[in-house]
Amino acid sequence: MWSVLDNFAQQFLSFIIFMILARILTPEKFGLLAIANLIVTVVRQTAFEAIAMPVSRDPEPNDNLYSWAFSLCTILALLLAVGMILLAGPLSIFYKSPELRSVLIWMSPVVVFFGLARAYEARLIRQMQFKPLAIRSIISVTIGGVVGIVLALKGVGVMALVIQQVVIAGLAFVMLVVQSSWRPRWCLDRSLWKKYQSDIAQVGQSGALGFFTSQADTLLVSIFLGSHATGLYNFAKRLTSAIYLIIASSMLKVAVPAFSDAFGNVHKLQSAYVRVIGLSLFVLLPSLLGMGVMAEPLISVFFGAVWMPAAKVVLLLAMLNILLTVNQLNDYLLFAVGENVVPVKRGFYQFALAILLGWFGSRFGLVWMTSAFVVAALIVLPWAQHHVCLYIGKGFWGLCKIFRGPMLGSLVMVGILLPFAPLVSGSMSLVLGMIFIAACTYMLVHYLLLKYSVDSYDAMKDLGQFRRAG
Repeated sequence: MWSVLDNFAQQFLSFIIFMILARILTPEKFGLLAIANLIVTVVRQTAFEAIAMPVSRDPEPNDNLYSWAFSLCTILALLLAVGMILLAGPLSIFYKSPELRSVLIWMSPVVVFFGLARAYEARLIRQMQFKPLAIRSIISVTIGGVVGIVLALKGVGVMALVIQQVVIAGLAFVMLVVQSSWRPRWCLDRSLWKKYQSDIAQVGQSGALGFFTSQADTLLVSIFLGSHATGLYNFAKRLTSAIYLIIASSMLKVAVPAFSDAFGNVHKLQSAYVRVIGLSLFVLLPSLLGMGVMAEPLISVFFGAVWMPAAKVVLLLAMLNILLTVNQLNDYLLFAVGENVVPVKRGFYQFALAILLGWFGSRFGLVWMTSAFVVAALIVLPWAQHHVCLYIGKGFWGLCKIFRGPMLGSLVMVGILLPFAPLVSGSMSLVLGMIFIAACTYMLVHYLLLKYSVDSYDAMKDLGQFRRAG
């Protein structure tokens, strides 16, 4: 339960605060923060995780081991924060944005706080103590959000977002220290470094790959189109990823044990794949496509006209997130059956295509560049899907027939929304009414297909089983 609350605080509360701040600040301000967060994210995934993860996976971790991780993360955090300050000037020149320099300098404490907190987090997670993590998230996100909103209303601009991030990271670290009975001591044991050096390198490499997989699009937009376009893109990405992260992360947790348990049995593997993909499509297709089609009225009602240029990007990213979910679940199945090369190649090919097509699309603006990312994901899908179909003993068109419920239901829903979406802009009641009608239409089509097509996948049946099991 506390783990769920922790995720709730980080997703729902952050989104509500973001929605309020988006009403006050311009896309360019959010773009500057997004560029700074790219540096913070790559540091977390490649440096701090590389130290904490091997320690957490040790069969018998002790306080001395966590103190060693704390000492390394602290040294690394301070060095990286100094590096971030030194790079602030050159990066502001590269991006042709003088304001970025102060943003990067004042975001450097966030790197320090993340480094200080990582050993505490690793220890609590390993001991399954999720309550302190949830309390930490709820308090830090709430107070940081309030501070950011107050400062934004006072007109301090992008610094409201920066100070918000510093307050959240600082409070999160303080809350961990206050709630923990453990106090690290300074420990720089060379024998531990020799023991974990190889694991640290592997986790660091995986973190770098994960960063480029999840953040390469934002990085490319920032390089080719600048802070204003990055703000719009990050806005659209945040809207669509809210649904994607909740559903995809849940399905990925289910997929790993399901595929592993079914290894060696084609029938069981096909059944597990159909259930995982089927449940994902049942929720993601109508949610993301509905959000994409209704992007303009949703943005006008909840965020304001200044964000309207992001509407088409929201639709494109909705399609991209659907493709990413299928690609990721395919990768997990292939990893489970020992086919490790195909997922790595698929990720590399998609990244290379995104760079090439994105560079070409950037000449025509943000919408074209986002379209390039969608095309890159679409091009690599059939190749990886072919390998998956071989392992589960089911062809691509056979899978489409099984999943026609969510597919056709979403198409009918989109067909109803398209002509009416422009007519409901500016009215919250009409927007909510259209969403309700669209949801009812989707469920009706899905029900009729199940009733008259016995071989269609029944997502409601599986959801009922999961609910009873819970």
